[in-house]
Amino acid sequence: MLDVETLRKCYALSRSWEKEFITNYKEVSNLTENEARILVHLWRNKGSYLKRVIAALGIKRSTAFFVLDKLKRQGVVFTTESPISGNKIYKLADSELTKAYLVSAFYFCISEHINSGVSQNDIFI
Repeated sequence: MLDVETLRKCYALSRSWEKEFITNYKEVSNLTENEARILVHLWRNKGSYLKRVIAALGIKRSTAFFVLDKLKRQGVVFTTESPISGNKIYKLADSELTKAYLVSAFYFCISEHINSGVSQNDIFI
């Protein structure tokens, strides 16, 4: 059974790894900064419209479209159609590459915390 302090540490890690990933994207993967930011945005929101990606990240429409298209060709992102508006919704694909990006980012960002006393078993409950 986990104690309250360990649960607090795990919750804090789960909330901060995304920010650390965006900051250290070069060390974690071969993604560009915009690819890392979009990946985290889609992860947090369980998918997003192009318009929301642009507004949330403050990037140009052409840049967002180019990055999403590149990630789609790699199999990291897929699109589905909104049943209400008919617009494309971009979501993370359940692919090995997507999992590899997310797992490597998560492990990179929590490695310092694991060294300071939080065990991997406490994080992956």
